[in-house]
Amino acid sequence: MKVLFVCSGNNRKVPVFIVQQEDELKKRGYEVDYFHVRGKGITGYLKNHFELTQTVKDGAYALIHGHYGLSGLLASFQRRLPVVVSYYGSDLNNPRVRIFSQLANKLSTAAIAVSPTLVNHLPNKDKCHLIPCAVDSMVFQPVPKQQAREKLQHSGRYYFEQGKKYVLFASRFDRPVKSPELAFATMKRLGDSFELIEFNNFSNEDVVLFFNAADALLLCSRTEGSPQVIKEAMACNRPIVSTDVGDVRSVISKTKGCFISKATPEHLAAALSEAVRFESTNGRDAIVMAYETNATTQRIIRVYEKAIRQFEIKNQ
Repeated sequence: MKVLFVCSGNNRKVPVFIVQQEDELKKRGYEVDYFHVRGKGITGYLKNHFELTQTVKDGAYALIHGHYGLSGLLASFQRRLPVVVSYYGSDLNNPRVRIFSQLANKLSTAAIAVSPTLVNHLPNKDKCHLIPCAVDSMVFQPVPKQQAREKLQHSGRYYFEQGKKYVLFASRFDRPVKSPELAFATMKRLGDSFELIEFNNFSNEDVVLFFNAADALLLCSRTEGSPQVIKEAMACNRPIVSTDVGDVRSVISKTKGCFISKATPEHLAAALSEAVRFESTNGRDAIVMAYETNATTQRIIRVYEKAIRQFEIKNQ
């Protein structure tokens, strides 16, 4: 079966969790191509309509998988193929694009949401499947902290001072929705013995090393769906402090060394002071059990197969 992934091409880099889906589908005999959307906002996306219809008109594809709501809406305006839309958070949490993402839910054949809170935003819940993104536990593994720091220092990617506590911020500093200013205010309360590391342009190897080199991960976003960075840090047995967004509470709440905090510098600083006392956690056990790659991929394949059957019946 040949599947067309539709996703934004504005950043010139496909999110890791989408590439992981592609890789897992290929392992099971699927062919996957990409249609990269050029342009921003609903107008920018819809300008790609003609090119997309030309891409699928020869019948080479069995199904289109739109990643994020606007990609799903664009895909749903062609009527040749069934469309599955995956929702990841920003497409439904952002009021400016929510209505368009909801329209995609109405027009598409099936939907996948990565957290229960996102399902609640969808008008056609009966066609929605709750499937969180998988975590590749073979990639995201615990590494001794000192070993991780020595590798990063030896390559010149970062320098760690003796006696300092290092907190890995869960995103880039230029994304307002991730509340970097709140993180900066939190660090100011903790003083010079703490340093904040920006999560920016890391290779897969770097991500694993920085997770393991840091004393804790900090996520203080305004909104989230099912943040992959939380699950990946859990797979590396790292302490975590997070605001109560998306599905984070359900993912980390039972793991010692991981904390849900109010979104204030005072509360986040107190939680981080506690978190860095933990050298590691046992979060990996919960992640490997709940977000195993093979089981997640099989669930996505079942959604594909059902969507194709429904589309064929509807168009007989």
